[in-house]
Amino acid sequence: MATGTIAPSPLFTGFDSNGDPLSGGLLYTYVAGTTTPSTTYSDVALTTAHANPIVLDSAGRASIFLTPGASYKFLLKTSAGATVWTADNISAVPTSASSLDVVGVAGTSITAGQVVYLSDGSGSTTAGRWYLADADFTYASSLAPMIGIAQASLTAGESGTIRTGGMSDNLSGLSAGSLYYVSATAGALTATPPTNMRFVGAAQSTTALVFDSPEPAINAATLTGGTVSDSRLPTTMDAKTLTAPTLTNYRETKATGTISTNTLSVSLGNGNHFAVALTANITTFTITNVPASGAACAVVFIFTADGTARTITWPSGTVWPSATAPTMTSTNTKRDIISLYTVDGGTTWFGAVIGQNF
Repeated sequence: MATGTIAPSPLFTGFDSNGDPLSGGLLYTYVAGTTTPSTTYSDVALTTAHANPIVLDSAGRASIFLTPGASYKFLLKTSAGATVWTADNISAVPTSASSLDVVGVAGTSITAGQVVYLSDGSGSTTAGRWYLADADFTYASSLAPMIGIAQASLTAGESGTIRTGGMSDNLSGLSAGSLYYVSATAGALTATPPTNMRFVGAAQSTTALVFDSPEPAINAATLTGGTVSDSRLPTTMDAKTLTAPTLTNYRETKATGTISTNTLSVSLGNGNHFAVALTANITTFTITNVPASGAACAVVFIFTADGTARTITWPSGTVWPSATAPTMTSTNTKRDIISLYTVDGGTTWFGAVIGQNF
């Protein structure tokens, strides 16, 4: 069954305390919650501003158009200046139902067109208020429960319209067809995915963005328990925590370590398993990108001999059972598998021989 809506009053009509039309009445318009004058208009294109106060006609009427997204306080007085009533926090009705707007309270000063997020109280903010989105912080970007675009400039504590889906126009500097994300510049958009990435929408033109409020990105979340199966799950989850997960078909990255002028330097950013052709003695051995102290880390090396007896000076702080480092296999193409383990950020490495002469 079709559902209708009540037609809005096409003309504002002011009445006195007796219910009679307020001929020549004075309607003052302010920013919600303040005494700062706020502009209203006499035309739908918002090109002709009313005087403030608006002087009502002999029937107490005026045609008044409000800026979408703005929030107002109205003060109605008689032509003699006597106050009839005051109404605060009057939000303008959105111009189209194709976009999803909500009325929210700003937690800080916000400019129309800035990207904002709904706070859960993290980062010394007030839960339930809107703040500038910022990819520098997970709670203001990738983990924010909802994001939107402010449709009018708001001061802290002021109510106004936040668009959380559909089309947001009156922007600038966009590239049609490009995807945009929360920027590391507070309140801004960027076409380059930053750390703590949060997708916002796609540009339809240089001034209009089509978007909705996407769910928080899994790649920035701490996943707790259960089986994770989600098309939003990325291929990498840098520095994140999985608590009690069930992993199937598990594998780790194996990288190649190369000896150059008797130096072997490997980065744990490339993996935790390294295949090394032992074609020279190693006199300098370094491991970089080691997790910070307190995090356990194991590195496995597979050394392949070249037919010559080789020696290794292990990383600084390496200790061995009975204080005896292994003698490397020299038989050509044979492999030694050795593991190094640390819990203090690489200050101490515990060495263990998994097997030799494979």
